[in-house]
Amino acid sequence: MSLSVQYTDLQAKHVFCWLVAIECGFALAFVVIHILLPGLSWGPLGPLFDLDREVSLPTWFSVIQLCAVSALLFIAAKNNRQTEYLSNSAVIIAGMIFLWLSADEGAQLHERIEYMARYFGQDWILYGGRWGAFIAVYLVLGLLGMALGAKHLIALWRHFKSVANIGLLGAAVYIIGAAGFEIMSFPLRDSNATLTLKLITVVFEEFLEMLGITIILYATLILADRLSMTRDAQSVK
Repeated sequence: MSLSVQYTDLQAKHVFCWLVAIECGFALAFVVIHILLPGLSWGPLGPLFDLDREVSLPTWFSVIQLCAVSALLFIAAKNNRQTEYLSNSAVIIAGMIFLWLSADEGAQLHERIEYMARYFGQDWILYGGRWGAFIAVYLVLGLLGMALGAKHLIALWRHFKSVANIGLLGAAVYIIGAAGFEIMSFPLRDSNATLTLKLITVVFEEFLEMLGITIILYATLILADRLSMTRDAQSVK
């Protein structure tokens, strides 16, 4: 069975630009509705464009993006004509990781980690005894994954350096949003005096998460295209 997606580098760039434009729209809507003009009656638009809610358009958008990265990686593995440079197993495992992140984003699975930490009395990994347990857990898992997959990461860097650079940038932006601004928001929670500052950190946190995923998606589009080509065809392109 043949499964492929045909596109040019220019079309991939257009996809990237449109996705960033949508993310800017989400961020702008949140700023207007929840920071600049919160006193107006926005009706259903308030929760619909709330970056900090589980059930909202921005959350749905992030879930779809992460799922798209996963699907593209699975397709890339199916069409991989350069297994001597990047193995199918590595690409498939990467796809499974992004599928998990998509499920996590949609079902807020990382919040269950905080519940488990409190349940088992491991408050030392919680900020204020309440938040952030997932950061330590995901940091350990991330470092372990990098150690186990070091050979494949080196191969990606060696043979697909431009893709690796873009993917690394996307990962850095995503982590700064998901962890960096998340940590910055902890001292601002549960305080009316710092509500505006807390909402501003939410804007940066969620926007950088979405932007990071978009950059990774763009890198994945390029990688999937390169893997489907022979080495000679890639050098010509």
